[in-house]
Amino acid sequence: SGAITSKELADFRAKYGSASLKPKLIAPDLYSLTVPNAKVADVPFNDVTSEEGVAESASKMSAPCVLGRGRSGRAVVRDVADMHHILIGGKTGEGKSSVLNSILVGAMKFKSPEDLELYLVDPQKVEFDAYRDMPHVSRSASGSEPSDVATVVDMLDDCLAEMKHRTAFFSSLESQGAVVKNLKDYREFRAKHPEMGLPNIRTRLLAIDEYPMLVNDPTHGGAIAAKVKSLANLARKAGIHLVIAAQDPKLTSVGDIKGQMTKIALKTANSQASRNILGMNGAETLTGKGDMFIQGAGDNTSLERAKGAFIDSKTGDNGSSPLKSELASIVSKWGAKKPAAPEPPKPAPSEGSAAPTPDGQAAPDQTKPAPGLTGKTSPDYTYPNTKQPVDLSHLGFFSALGEALKQGWKGNKVTYDPQSYRRMGAERWRKHLDSIAGTGRQPDYSQHRLAQLLPVPETMSDVQRGQWQKWCAAYNDACANPDPNVEMRVSAQVRNWYKQNGFDDASGIGKADSMPNPYMKFIEKLNKKGGAA
Repeated sequence: SGAITSKELADFRAKYGSASLKPKLIAPDLYSLTVPNAKVADVPFNDVTSEEGVAESASKMSAPCVLGRGRSGRAVVRDVADMHHILIGGKTGEGKSSVLNSILVGAMKFKSPEDLELYLVDPQKVEFDAYRDMPHVSRSASGSEPSDVATVVDMLDDCLAEMKHRTAFFSSLESQGAVVKNLKDYREFRAKHPEMGLPNIRTRLLAIDEYPMLVNDPTHGGAIAAKVKSLANLARKAGIHLVIAAQDPKLTSVGDIKGQMTKIALKTANSQASRNILGMNGAETLTGKGDMFIQGAGDNTSLERAKGAFIDSKTGDNGSSPLKSELASIVSKWGAKKPAAPEPPKPAPSEGSAAPTPDGQAAPDQTKPAPGLTGKTSPDYTYPNTKQPVDLSHLGFFSALGEALKQGWKGNKVTYDPQSYRRMGAERWRKHLDSIAGTGRQPDYSQHRLAQLLPVPETMSDVQRGQWQKWCAAYNDACANPDPNVEMRVSAQVRNWYKQNGFDDASGIGKADSMPNPYMKFIEKLNKKGGAA
């Protein structure tokens, strides 16, 4: 009891290494401080999941997240539906990967592939390789090349479309007297009415490691940020949840979505990094190795202290590891077969179908440009060590410099020259036009360098398509001009044309609206039936 000066408190913390943000009032004139144990205890994942009552409570959750042990020593297991979405941040080596592993493995351990599906994004190709063949994993993307990032964009489009389709389906159940506001309500309604033959809908976890790498991608970064923001705001009611990991999630990458997420902060490099995750200091004082603060989503900003559950992923001499053993037991429990996804209705054939090729096979439908960009290569630019072609569609000055440093300077042709870079893109487009000349096929406009600046609209009319072709020709000429201002001027004119024609959805979020709804047959059946059940 009595007063304590700020200096005395600072001395106390320096002596005992306390990670408390501030003394906690527990009675009049009586405060508590958290002091770490002198010997740090390990928290094995198996010990947490085998604790009495954990399996029973986890089986009732939509996607149980095994986090570790709290200060009381009891297991900390949360339902992702209550957490909304999850943001994990902290220094490298302090347990970020372990938290990701325990969340994903715990969810698969207690929920079958019929109840849970995973979408995994791993730009660095280090975290999720072991999960690729798991029965719960529906889609995955590894790597940071343009084609890999384009796959991520497609996965996000898939999630956005599924979010809208589920929401429309839930709303259609109102004709049956149901109040279905989220996936939990839907499952309860489905269980009460087996005679209706309603489809099983799985909880979907979209786990993204090193999220800032994707947001900073020069071609797709803006679209990824916009799509993730839309999912963070709306997807949880449809049973789709984000699990995002970042070493230091600065406001530029998660500022718009942080309020919708439960934050898990491991030890950070400094107080600024702590504020980037939690909005307050404190994570920089954690003891490390899985020591973490858990802060709830929305208005629940209180902090919970826990020690993360640990699954060792290091492979021993016999080729096994605790992580591989856990995954093998999950496959043994649920089986290795992946459940079939509901098939969307097939769209009606378009009028402008491509004519058959001379060998009798149907030619690819190129009446519409392919969405997104794929990596384009040139045999003139190769890595000196492997002689593999270098992807030129995304090389800027610093990435070209990085490739040169990584591959070695001697004999390396990876260089950055803005003028030759633009000319090379224009030449590539001319070769594409030559390759389809006389075939009757439409040009694939996604191969044009202009598509790097703006996504190719998929809803162009024939008149607009002709105008786009003129812009491509004008842009080619501008790229060949040694004056860089000419290229900038033409690109500005194209952007204005985009806005005038309503093609300014640069994020591509509207693409989800054009995807066929797999629940449409149930919606139509419910609308025909009508009335209360």
